[in-house]
Amino acid sequence: SDNPVSTLNSGNGELTFANALDLIHTGAIPKQVWISGHTPLFSPVPNVSDFVPAKPSYSTNSTDTYDGPVGSSSSTLGQGSFTFQATDGISDPLVQQEGQTLWFEFRPDRNASFPKQYTLGVLGIAITNPVQGKRPVSCTITADAKSVDVLS
Repeated sequence: SDNPVSTLNSGNGELTFANALDLIHTGAIPKQVWISGHTPLFSPVPNVSDFVPAKPSYSTNSTDTYDGPVGSSSSTLGQGSFTFQATDGISDPLVQQEGQTLWFEFRPDRNASFPKQYTLGVLGIAITNPVQGKRPVSCTITADAKSVDVLS
């Protein structure tokens, strides 16, 4: 339901209602509201490098007119990405999640709780199969919204 109007901060899980529920239909007793939520369980992925958050890029365009140039701007949400070294590129747990919508948490310092970034998106996989050794897996995160920066 979209009533009451609310906003969700995906970074910290905070739900804020625009206003209190009207006391219509129930007399002087406020209507009860139930919310169902889930807490993601993050599993560390070993040997990760080169994490790029899903962030917008901005561009400008201009058209010359007789009165001078007229400009406009636009933005495009870029994919997030990272690379990890797979064992075989087939049975690795993350490779098995290809095509799934997953939460990704990135912390510049794995031993510190903050700062961190959350990205929600569909996992894409591209595996390189060298003759020997680990297999580099290039992963993309196709997100509907930009990565959320969490500072504390």
